[in-house]
Amino acid sequence: MRIISVEPLNLCYVMREFECKSIVFSSSATVYGDPKSVPIREDFPVGGVTNPYGRSKLFIEEILRDLYTSDSSWKIVILRYFNLLELMRVEILGKTQIGVPNNLMAIYISSGSWKERVSKCIWR
Repeated sequence: MRIISVEPLNLCYVMREFECKSIVFSSSATVYGDPKSVPIREDFPVGGVTNPYGRSKLFIEEILRDLYTSDSSWKIVILRYFNLLELMRVEILGKTQIGVPNNLMAIYISSGSWKERVSKCIWR
């Protein structure tokens, strides 16, 4: 639990100390909990998460919102991915995908262009 509760705060403190006030946080659609309808829209309320992973993502989002409220010089972007773990299983681990990709991240990843860029960054 230490990583979830303390490390995001430590990161923000260090970033502020070094005047680095821009961050892109990779969150998750799990912060929406169990939505009343699909597709989920960005303006849906968050909360009611159903697992510890979603709760930790929501907790960090709230920290970042509070940070911006206290100091609007921060540039904060929160991205909420849908079904990213399934995409990792399919595309990175080589498991067979059932059906056609049905979201932007899946379509982008299945295009193959990401593989070339990632391999150039990792295997230099």
